[in-house]
Amino acid sequence: MKAKILLVDDEENIRSSLGDYLQREGFDIALAMDGDEALERLESISPDIVILDVRMPKVDGLEVCREIRRRIQYLPVIMISGEKMESLDQVVGLEVGADKYIIKPFELPVLVAEVRALLRMARSMNTSGKTTGWLEINDQLHIHRDRREVKAGNAYPSLTVLEFDLLLYLLD
Repeated sequence: MKAKILLVDDEENIRSSLGDYLQREGFDIALAMDGDEALERLESISPDIVILDVRMPKVDGLEVCREIRRRIQYLPVIMISGEKMESLDQVVGLEVGADKYIIKPFELPVLVAEVRALLRMARSMNTSGKTTGWLEINDQLHIHRDRREVKAGNAYPSLTVLEFDLLLYLLD
């Protein structure tokens, strides 16, 4: 099943080009042009992750992020900013609940890697927000770091210490 991203940006060209790129990378994309629309669509589409512009008319990204944190216990949020911001602005973004804060321009493969990393983390959480210990790489591959176990489909292959460490290295 494809992960669903809610992409919120007031600039149509950014929504379109970034949405197209993320779609080519295998994600389902839902678009919102401002904070009001993002909050309206949040529950109807149930995204797996939100990419949220900071500076938008009406309701800005900081307020949207605050509302996401009020409504949903754990939903990964990546804030993006089009301006070279003071470090205080990044701190505020992270303090209101963003998991990552990225300044434009950024490399698209880096954004995709951040999305995938946050999705792996989110999938390892149970409904109470506590980690299950299992990291879900995809529908077929799960890894438990503490128990040093791997589940591939319905099988639990036996890995040597070196093989397991190599697998973790390749994932990080």
